[in-house]
Amino acid sequence: MLYNIDFDICSIIINVIVFICLLVMKDMHRRENKLFMIVILTGLFSAVFDIISAQAISSSSRDQLLLAELFTYLYLMVHNATPYIFCIYVTVISGTYYKTPKYRYFLLAIPLIVDFLLLLTNPFSNKVFYFDSALVYHRGDFMNYIYAISFFYIFFFVIHIMLHLRSIPRKRVLILLLFFIAGALTVLFQYFFPYILIELFVQSVVYIAIMLNTDDELSMMDTSLGIYNRSAFIANTQKLLRSNNTLDVILIKLTNITSYRTLLGYDQLAAILYDMTQWLKENCSPVSLYTIGYGVFAMELYDDDFRDQLDSYMNTLMDYFSESFNYKDINISFETQLLAIHMPSDLERLEDLLTVADQEITINQPLSLLSGKDLDPIKRSISVDHAVRDAMMNDRFQVYFQPIYEFRSGAYHSAEALARLEDPILGSIPPGEFIRVAEKNGTILQIGELLFEQLCSYISKNHLSTLGVDYVSFNLSSVQCMQKDLTDRLWTILNKYGVPAYFINLEIPEASAMENVEAMRYTIEDLRKIGFSISLDDFGTSNSNVSGFYDFSFDVVKIDKQILWNGDMNDDGNLILSNCITLGKRMSQSIVVEGVETEAQKEKLRKLGCDFCQGFLFGQPLPGDAFLRFLRENNFRSSL
Repeated sequence: MLYNIDFDICSIIINVIVFICLLVMKDMHRRENKLFMIVILTGLFSAVFDIISAQAISSSSRDQLLLAELFTYLYLMVHNATPYIFCIYVTVISGTYYKTPKYRYFLLAIPLIVDFLLLLTNPFSNKVFYFDSALVYHRGDFMNYIYAISFFYIFFFVIHIMLHLRSIPRKRVLILLLFFIAGALTVLFQYFFPYILIELFVQSVVYIAIMLNTDDELSMMDTSLGIYNRSAFIANTQKLLRSNNTLDVILIKLTNITSYRTLLGYDQLAAILYDMTQWLKENCSPVSLYTIGYGVFAMELYDDDFRDQLDSYMNTLMDYFSESFNYKDINISFETQLLAIHMPSDLERLEDLLTVADQEITINQPLSLLSGKDLDPIKRSISVDHAVRDAMMNDRFQVYFQPIYEFRSGAYHSAEALARLEDPILGSIPPGEFIRVAEKNGTILQIGELLFEQLCSYISKNHLSTLGVDYVSFNLSSVQCMQKDLTDRLWTILNKYGVPAYFINLEIPEASAMENVEAMRYTIEDLRKIGFSISLDDFGTSNSNVSGFYDFSFDVVKIDKQILWNGDMNDDGNLILSNCITLGKRMSQSIVVEGVETEAQKEKLRKLGCDFCQGFLFGQPLPGDAFLRFLRENNFRSSL
C-alpha cells in the first residue's frame, strides 16, 4: 500500500517558513527561542525522514529495504524526542526551568531513554516494527509502549501548564493546549490510519500559532539601544517571581544623565548610550540586559550558572564606570549607582523593584555600589510606601493636636492638627517620612482630604471655642496647593460637617508659596473668599522671594524651629530670629515660633514680641480626647 506523503511535504514547507521567521523575528539568545527552534528542526527532519522511509517502503524493492529501515529508525528517534523537548520548552516559558535541579530533567528523560533502547534493540527483537517477507511494514508489540511514552510527555505537558497558569499569559496557554489537543488527536489518528501521514502537518500548523503568540520581539526591544525595554523586563521578572524563582538584579543608574542631555543634546547622548549598551552586551554576556528608564539599566541573573558570577559582573561594572567616557574628544563622567538586589530576599515584589529603579537615591559619590545592608534605607522607604497604601485602605491615619501658647493671655488659644500613622508592622512612622512617600506615590491628595474630614468631624462634635480655642491650623501639602479645585473640595467637606471656615487656619509650606507666586496668590485669594485664614509655614527653610512674601500678606507666619535653635547657638542666629519676628510684626502678621522646648527660649521670644509659640515645652501632639482634657486643665475658660 502506498503512503500519502502530501501532508509531510506541506509540513516541510511550513517548518522551513517558521524556521526562517524565527531567525529574522526572534532573539536567538533567549533560551525559549532556542528550544522552539529545536522543536521546529525536529519537525522538519522528522518529515524528511518520514518521506524517505515511506517512499522506500512503497517501492516494494528489497534493494530499498535497508534505506527504509534506516530512515524509519531516524524518524522514530527524532520524532519521539519532540515531546520531551517541548516539555522543557514549557518549563522555560513558565519560568520554572531556572529553579529546577538539572537532575530532574534527566529523570524526565528516562522514558525517552527507554524509547531509544527499544529502538536500538529492535534489529534483534523486531518488537517495535518489522518488514514481512512481502516487504510490508508492521508494528511490533513494543510500539504501543512508544505511543504510551509520547502520551506520558503530553500528560506532563498539560499538568505543568495547569499548575503554572499564573506564570503563562492566557493566550499562550490556549495555544499550548491547542498543541496538546492536536498532538493527541493526530497521534491517535496516525495509530489507526498509519498510511495517512497527517501528524507532522498538523503539528507544524500549530507551530505557526505558537510562533505568532510568543513575545513580540520588536515591541519588547528598545531599537535605539538594541536591548530589551521596560515591558520585556516587567514580563520576564513577573514570570520568574510567580514561579518562585530566586534571581539577582543589577541596576545601573546614571544619576547625572539629564545634565548631559542638556549639554550634548539627545542625539549625541543616544550615541554614547548605544556604545555603552553594546559594551555591556559583549562583556556581561549572556546575562539579559534591559533599559527600564532614561539612564537606568537592569541586568537579570536567574540561571544558577550566571548567579554564581554576580561578584565578577559587579567588579567588571565597577571598573568600567570608574573611567570617564571619551566622545569626540569630550570626557564624560557619569555619576553611577550600581545596585545588586537579591529577590525575593531583598525585595519580594516587582513593584518594589521598579520603585527602586525609578526613585532618586541621594549618595554624594561619583560611583557607588549598593548591596546587602546598603539597601536598608531603600527597603524602609518601600515598607513605608506599603504602610501608607494599607493605611488608606484601612483608615489608619489619625489627627493629633499640638497646643499653641498665646503670650498675651497666657493660655492656649489654638492648636495645630498633625497627621499620625501607626502601622501594625512598622509601628509609629514619623510624619516627615510618610508624607514624603505619600507625595511620591500619589496618595497625598487622598490623605489630605481624609485628614481634613477627620478634623472637621472632630470640630463639629466638640465645642472647642468654649475651651478657649479660636481656631485650629491644618497643613496643606505642596501637592494639594497645586489642585485647581482645592477650594471646592474643602468647601464641600466644611458644609458636610457644618464647620465655619474661619475656625480653620490653613498652613502653606514656604517652599510651595515661593516657587510659583502667581498660582499661589490665586489659590490663597480663593481660599480667603470662603473665610479661611492663611499661614506661611516653615518660614526660613528656603530661599524666600521677599517681594512675593510681601505680596501674599499672610495672616500668620510660623517661624521654623531651626531658626529658634540656631539663635541658641550664636549671636548671628539670634539676629536672624529677631529680624524674622520684626519683619512679620511690621506687616501686621501674627508670629508663631515652633520648637520651643525650654523656659529660656520662651522668655527670649516674649521679649522679642512673639505672639505665639509651640513646642514640647507646652505639650506634645495629643489624640483628640487627650487634647480636650489638656484644654480643660490648662485654659482659663472651661466647658463647665
